[in-house]
Amino acid sequence: MKIIKNEPFEVCKERSYLNCIYQGIALGADNAGRVWKNLWQLFLASLILNFPFGMLLPSAIAALMPKWSEMGFIPVTSIRQQWPDLWKIFCRLLPYYGITILVSVIIYASSFVSVFTSSVVVMSCVLIAWLVLLAATLPLQWVRMELMYGNKSVKACFSAYTLGLRECLRLFFFYVVIGAVCFFVLALAALPLIIQMLVIGQMSEAQAVGDIANVPWFFWPLLFVSAIILNLVAFYLQIILSHAEYLLWGSITASDGSRRSIEEIPA
Repeated sequence: MKIIKNEPFEVCKERSYLNCIYQGIALGADNAGRVWKNLWQLFLASLILNFPFGMLLPSAIAALMPKWSEMGFIPVTSIRQQWPDLWKIFCRLLPYYGITILVSVIIYASSFVSVFTSSVVVMSCVLIAWLVLLAATLPLQWVRMELMYGNKSVKACFSAYTLGLRECLRLFFFYVVIGAVCFFVLALAALPLIIQMLVIGQMSEAQAVGDIANVPWFFWPLLFVSAIILNLVAFYLQIILSHAEYLLWGSITASDGSRRSIEEIPA
């Protein structure tokens, strides 16, 4: 699917979640090279220091999405020119990151408690709490999309949580399909690294019992290259799927606008 320069792409249009995924993957694959030209420096920085540069990558990709829809292509700009938009989106996402960290801490603490108890009641309560938390965080994905792609205030974005509840099924099926795609692609990309890690594990076991276990000199550079390839595939996958998510945001926005316009029509 080719993108014609200077021809805006209609994002806020009603589409099915499968159509958003299909078009997003096609358009994301077309734009991946131009996004790479914009963000390769940030990607390399994230390899050296994953925190905080790794957390900036989603914001950097999101900052390019409006330019793509407005211009019909992604312009190549420097990090200095992208920084204001990138930093604005990152700051808007901080409350969402705080909630995500809080949920992760609760899940970790509850799992820690369940490990050291044999009570069926406690384990059942923990399982129910996990399900409730996961169900409550699904509409938060809509809040995150509003923070990344919309122009509302942070307070208004969190108020849109109710819209996330209304679109919960569409969000659920969208992320199930996206998760399956990610798992399949990353599993293939990680296969060389997994094999090499298994070799390292067997070598450590052999050395623990006093055997001599050596690997060729090129094994360690190859391990480094495999890790770089996995990160690169994950980065390109993030670029491609961000386009699909952006289209889903536009689709839900258009659907909500149509619903509001119908509700405002006087009887």
